[in-house]
Amino acid sequence: MRPDLIGESLQKSIKSRIASLLQYAGLVFCFFVFPLFVFNASLASLLDLKLNNHKHQVYQQLSDRLKLLLPYNDERRYYSFVLQKIFNFATQQSDPAAYLEKAITRLKNNHPGRFEFIVWDKSGKVIEKLTDEKRFRFVVNKLYLVLKEVTNHLAAGNPEEIKKLTVVKDNFNLIKHFLGRIFLPETLNQPYLADDQSSLILADYGKTRPYFWYHTDAKISMLCFIAWDAIADTRGLHNMVKALNAGNKDICVGLASIHDLSNPYLCKNAHVANEVIMALARYENSSEPTIETANTQIVVQMHNLQTRIFALHLKNDEIYTPEIIRLRAITQAVVLYLLTGLLLYFNFKVRRAFFSIRWKLLLLFMYANLAPITVLGAISYDYLQSRKVALRNEFQLESARLLRELDSRFIIQNERYTRQLNSIVDSINAESGSQLLNTQQIDRLKTAILEYRPSEAFLVDHKGVIHFGIAANGRSVSHSISYVKNLADAILKFQSRIIVTADKADVLTKISDPEHTDFVRNSIRDSRKIWPMSIADKMKMSYWNMLGKPDEYINNYFLLLLWDEEEFQRIFLDQYFCRLPRNNLMAGAFARTSNGRQIFPDIAKNSNELTAFLKDAAHSSGNIYGSLQFAGQAHLATGWRGKNMNSTSFVIVYPISEIDAEIGKITRHIFAGAAMSIILTIIIALAVARQFLVPIKSLSAAATAVSLRDYRHRIDIADQDEFGHLGQVMNRMIEGLGELEIAKIVQESLFPEKQPNFLPFDIYGQSVATTTLAGDYYDLIEIDSNRMSVMIGDVAGHGIAAALIMAMAKAGVKMAKNEEMLNGGLFIEELHKILYSLKDGQLKRMMTFQYLLLDKTSASVNLYNAGHCYPLLVDSRSRETKLIELVSMPLGVDQSPQYSHCSVNLQPGQALILYTDGFIQVKNATGEIYGRERLMHAALHHYHKNSESYYNALYQEYLDWSGKSSGDDCTMIIIGHPES
Repeated sequence: MRPDLIGESLQKSIKSRIASLLQYAGLVFCFFVFPLFVFNASLASLLDLKLNNHKHQVYQQLSDRLKLLLPYNDERRYYSFVLQKIFNFATQQSDPAAYLEKAITRLKNNHPGRFEFIVWDKSGKVIEKLTDEKRFRFVVNKLYLVLKEVTNHLAAGNPEEIKKLTVVKDNFNLIKHFLGRIFLPETLNQPYLADDQSSLILADYGKTRPYFWYHTDAKISMLCFIAWDAIADTRGLHNMVKALNAGNKDICVGLASIHDLSNPYLCKNAHVANEVIMALARYENSSEPTIETANTQIVVQMHNLQTRIFALHLKNDEIYTPEIIRLRAITQAVVLYLLTGLLLYFNFKVRRAFFSIRWKLLLLFMYANLAPITVLGAISYDYLQSRKVALRNEFQLESARLLRELDSRFIIQNERYTRQLNSIVDSINAESGSQLLNTQQIDRLKTAILEYRPSEAFLVDHKGVIHFGIAANGRSVSHSISYVKNLADAILKFQSRIIVTADKADVLTKISDPEHTDFVRNSIRDSRKIWPMSIADKMKMSYWNMLGKPDEYINNYFLLLLWDEEEFQRIFLDQYFCRLPRNNLMAGAFARTSNGRQIFPDIAKNSNELTAFLKDAAHSSGNIYGSLQFAGQAHLATGWRGKNMNSTSFVIVYPISEIDAEIGKITRHIFAGAAMSIILTIIIALAVARQFLVPIKSLSAAATAVSLRDYRHRIDIADQDEFGHLGQVMNRMIEGLGELEIAKIVQESLFPEKQPNFLPFDIYGQSVATTTLAGDYYDLIEIDSNRMSVMIGDVAGHGIAAALIMAMAKAGVKMAKNEEMLNGGLFIEELHKILYSLKDGQLKRMMTFQYLLLDKTSASVNLYNAGHCYPLLVDSRSRETKLIELVSMPLGVDQSPQYSHCSVNLQPGQALILYTDGFIQVKNATGEIYGRERLMHAALHHYHKNSESYYNALYQEYLDWSGKSSGDDCTMIIIGHPES
C-alpha cells in the first residue's frame, strides 16, 4: 500500500478514536459527573442548613434549661422553694405530721445545724416532737395567731397593710423580740409571693438564725428558722444542678464561682472541663452567652454577682459531621448509580431486551430534567428555610414595634385622663367662680372623679377642712390626712401668694416651705396633669388642681387624686388594652403587672407557660424572644417590660402553625411548579417520541410489506425532514425491490425447470442465491437422445450486474447451434466473445465456466474448464476422491479464451461433483474457511447413489458449518453413475 494512503488511514483512525473518546467523555460528564456535582452541592447546602437549625435548637434548649435556675439566684429562694415543696406535700397527706417528721429529719440530716422548726397542729397546739424551740410557749402561741391571721388576710386579697392588722399591732413588740430586731410586719407576705419572688424573711442580723419561713394551713402550720451558713454557701444551687442533671442525659448543667472560674462544678462530662473554662472566660471578656467549642455547645449566664451558671450539650450526634454524612450519601449514590448503569447495560446490551424508543426518550428527558429540578429543589429548600427565619424575624420586629406602641399609648391615656379631669374642674370653676362649693357641687365632683378609680382622693379647702377623703376597696385614709392637709395648705397659700414661715420643728411645714424645697415651688408646673409622685416610701401617680379663680389667685379648694402606680397601669390595661380589636398580632397580645396574678385579657389566665414568660419579661431590660405552648399549640413569643408602664410586662404570641401554613403554601406552589415541569417534560418527550415513532412505524409497515412481497406499498410523506427523505428513499427502494423481484422471477426461469432423466446418469443440480439476483449459472440441455450438455458458471460479484451477465450467458447458450454444442471448445469461444465484448462498457465482469458433454452410450464425459473450480470425482468403491485439475482462465479476461479439456469415463459407483466457490470459501463463526479438503471428506462420507439425496446431505453439512448463512451464491451439480 502507498505510504500516503497509510498516513491518511492512520489519521482517520486517530480522529475516529478522538471522536469516540469525546463522545464517551461527554456522556460521562452529562450522566455522571454533572449530576453528582449537583447532588453534592445540594446535599452540602442541605446538611449545613440542618446543622445550623440544630445548633439553634440546642442553644434554645440550653437556655430553657438555665431558666429553671434563674429564679433561685440566691440560697434564700432555694430554701424557700424546698420548704414550700415540703409543706405542700404535707398538706396533701392524710397525716401531715407523720410526713413532716420524716421530711424534717431528712432535711436536718442533709443540712445539719441549719434549721430549727416550730410546728402547730390544726388546733394551733405545738407538736412537741417536731418543734426545736422548747421555750417561750406563750410567745409561740401568740405567734401562731399572728401568722394565721396574716395568712387569711393575704388569701382574701385584702389590700389593707399587714402592719395595720389588729392582731399584728397588739403583738408586734412581743413577736419582734422573739423573731428579730429588724423584723417588719410588711415582710410577712414574702413566703406567699409567686414562685420567682417567694423568699425567706430577714428578721435579725446578729442572731445565728436571721431568716425564717412560715406557712399555715387548716391541717397543719409550720415555721422554720434558717442559719447564716445556709445562706452563705451555694449548697442549694449545687443540689438544683444535681437534680437537673439527673433528669436529662443530653444536657449537662453546671456552675462556677467568679473567683474560681478555672474550677467549674460539673456533675458529669468532666473530660470537657477545659472547654467549659474557655467558654466561661470568653463570657467574662465579651458577655457572649453562646459559645461553640470543638466538642460542645455551651450557654453561659450570670446567676448572681458571684456565680455563673452554664449548660452544655456534647456534639456526639452525627449531624455535627456533615462531611461524613455527605461522603456516605455520595458513596451510596455512586454505588446505586453504577449498579443501575450495569443493570441497564446488561439488559440492553447483553440481553438486548426490547425497550421502546418512546420510553427511552421519556427517561432521557426525565433524566435531563432531573438535574435542574435537583438544583431548584436545593435552592427551594434554602429559600423555605430562609423564608421561615424571615417570617420569624418579621414577627419579632412587628411584635416589638407593637409592644412599644402599646407602651406609648399609656402616655396618651394619661393625657386623655388629664384633659377629662381638667374639664371637670374647669366646669365647676366656671360655675362657682370665687364662691365656695355647695354640697351638691362637692357630691357631683366626687361622683365624677370616682369614675377614674383613684386609690385615694381628697378635697381640702383653704381652711384645712377635708370635704372628702376616700380610698379604693374600703381602705382607710387616716394615715394620709395629716400629710395631705399640710400639703394642701402649703400649695393653696403658695398659689394664692400668701407668705409662709416654716416651723423648724415641723417637718411637714418645712417640706412645704417654698424657701426650703422645690416641691411646692414647682406646683404650678405639676398641677393640672398626671405625674409620678413619691408619697411616703411609695411612688404613686398623682393629679392635683385648685378650685376657685386661679387666674385671680383665689384658690378655695385643693383637689388631690392618687393612684398606686401598678393600679394605674392596671386601669389602663382594663379600660384600653383589653378593649382593643383582637385581630392580627393584637389577637395574641397579653399583659401582666409585676405584683399581680391577673393576665389581661383574662382568656389566658390558665396558661402557665404564658405566665412564666411574662415573669421573665418583667425581669428583662429589653425584648426577649422564645416559644411556648398556648391554647394547645406552639407559639412564638415576644416579651417586653414597659418603659412608661414600668410595672407591666407585655407579651405577643403568634401561632407557629401560621408560619408553617405560609411555608406549606409556598411548598405547595413549588411542588406544583415541579409537577408542571415534569408533566411538560413528559408531554414534550412523548411529542418528540411521536415525531420519531410515527415515521418509524411507517418505515416498519413498509418493511413488513416488503417481507410479505407487497411491493405496491408506499409510505405517505408528511414532512420534508430527515424522516421524509428516508421515506422517499424507502419508497424508491420498495419500487426497486419490486423490479428486482420481477428480475428474480425472470432469472429463476433461466434455470432448468426440472431435473433430467438421462440414464445411466443420475443428474441433480441446485443454485442458492444470497441476494435477490444471483451471479451463479447452471444449465442442463439435451442435445439429442444420447448426448447432453451440462454447464456451470460463476459471474464475479452479485446483484444486477452479475445477473445481467448471467442472463447474457444464458442467451448465448440459447442461440448456440447443435454443432457448437457438440464442440465444447467452439461453444466456449463463442461465449467468450460475448463476454469479452462487454469489457469496454459498464458491465465489466469475468465469468468462470465449465462445459460438460455427456454421452450415455459410453458413459463418457468431455469436460471443458474456463477458470472454474476443479471438478471432484468420487469413487464409492475405492473410497477415494480426486480433483480433476484443469488449469485455465475465466472467460472475458483476455482477447482469446484460455480453457482446458479432458475426458472422463464414469464407472458405476462414481459421481462427478461440479460446484461454485461459494461452497468451499464459506467461513464458520470463528472465521475458518470450509475448503476443498472438507468438501472431499464430506463427499466421500455422504455418498449416495441418488444424486438429490447426495446433494441434500452435502448442503446440510454446508449449512451446519456456516451457521445457516452464507456469504456467497452457491451452486452444485452432481452427475452420478449409480450401480445397478
